[in-house]
Amino acid sequence: MRLLQQTLDDKRTELLDADAKLRQTEERFYTSSVGLSDKVKDDLRVSTLSVCAVNRLQLSANCLM
Repeated sequence: MRLLQQTLDDKRTELLDADAKLRQTEERFYTSSVGLSDKVKDDLRVSTLSVCAVNRLQLSANCLM
């Protein structure tokens, strides 16, 4: 009976360790995902501003003709 209890305790410890590693991995994943999302938003914002600026220049050029 004592050996069975020791084996169960060992498995419980392994399970808790695996759970902690999973939570750490999830946290890194979410942090990374948020960082990438922010970067994409910034890149799209800059890209959109650039397109708007080009469109304004084209309109201004057309008005001068």
